[in-house]
Amino acid sequence: MEVGRLKRGIGYFEESINLHQRYARNRGIGDGTLSQYYYELAQAYSQSKNTEKAVDAAAAAIVSWGPRHDQRQNAVSQLQSVVNSAPDIDDYAKSLDQKAKKLGTDSPIIRKTIGNRFYNEQKYERALKQYKLSLELSPYDREVHLGLLNCYDKLNNPAGAVEQLLAQIDFDRHNLSLYTDLAQRAKENPALAERAATSIVESAPNEAESHQALAKFREGQQRWNESIDHWQRVSELRKLEPTGLLGLANAQVHAKKWADAKQSIRQLRRQEWPTRFSDVENQARQIERRISE
Repeated sequence: MEVGRLKRGIGYFEESINLHQRYARNRGIGDGTLSQYYYELAQAYSQSKNTEKAVDAAAAAIVSWGPRHDQRQNAVSQLQSVVNSAPDIDDYAKSLDQKAKKLGTDSPIIRKTIGNRFYNEQKYERALKQYKLSLELSPYDREVHLGLLNCYDKLNNPAGAVEQLLAQIDFDRHNLSLYTDLAQRAKENPALAERAATSIVESAPNEAESHQALAKFREGQQRWNESIDHWQRVSELRKLEPTGLLGLANAQVHAKKWADAKQSIRQLRRQEWPTRFSDVENQARQIERRISE
């Protein structure tokens, strides 16, 4: 490889892979060595402009890590590098389509990686196609869902974006940001927007995070009385943190419930908070000044 004799270098890499798979425990899956061999083979094929074999080797470097997800990032980056540098990526994508149709085999991670390249090149329709194909093979990949959402945004397709969010919510029900995003996007459908908002709490009614998320969302809508209800719940669920009472006092000030706000401030000051909340008194004074106004 170093002296530019790519063909011979590729031959030795492939022989190393075969030997390692033959003699290593578990055929080398998970030990890192096999992944490194595939990583180097991918570089060799990439330099020789053989996109198909370069991508196959880079994908094999990921698979050969087995369950060790923490070690796979370099291999994933290598696959993206191979795809990004391929001079014939359009032809390669078409060959994948033909192979999938003929053999019924495909790879979600390769499709996602091609989609990433097309997206970065602002070829959003092509990226959308690759992300959709990836999602068919791996329906719970959050990165692909985000890629699709971004494509719909770039293509000015709000209906597609809403549909995509609904699809992700089907399996990612505890991701509170999805409900907030959906509620903000579904402005043309008030019933859907409100349903998305209330689902923030319904997804986890006994969790402070869900009530806090809805409280902040109601603040954005200037619906301060409803925000107060949820900040109250946050303060009840997280008694050892001042976040709920601070949010509650702030919402009460906006709602011009001066007496209630003063009571919340007094409650804040009566309790001793952990040292990591060193700014509580300063925040309380800022809210107090707005009460006197």
